[in-house]
Amino acid sequence: MSKIHRSIALALTATSLSVFCVAQNSGKVQKGFGVSVVQTQPEFPGGSDSLEQFIQRNLKYPNDALLSRIQGRTFVGFKVDQNGKVTDARILSGINQAIDDEALRMVNSMPAWQPGTIAGKPASIQYVLPIDFILPSPEHK
Repeated sequence: MSKIHRSIALALTATSLSVFCVAQNSGKVQKGFGVSVVQTQPEFPGGSDSLEQFIQRNLKYPNDALLSRIQGRTFVGFKVDQNGKVTDARILSGINQAIDDEALRMVNSMPAWQPGTIAGKPASIQYVLPIDFILPSPEHK
């Protein structure tokens, strides 16, 4: 891995931005607000520190974006199904095509997560992962 890729800071939020979700494993929506409250959020194997390490090892800054000095935050939404598989990844808010494509590639390469639960049972739960693409300062090259 090159020095520039090592020095690129990749920040992420440790908790999901999606607090409520539809109970997709039962086919029913609980009464009330039309959503079920997630009892436990899905978790990357090893927790948030391992997720950050996975991102740092697997996310590659696109050369075009690097040369054009494009940076910013992209939000990737996806589901973690009742078996822990990451599915339906999509960009919710992006930066540019190359960066967004790389964020999706990395998310789709993730190993199975520990599934979240609703009412004590594994469930398909939506998750939002913010990923910062930050260029190194000139003195770190």
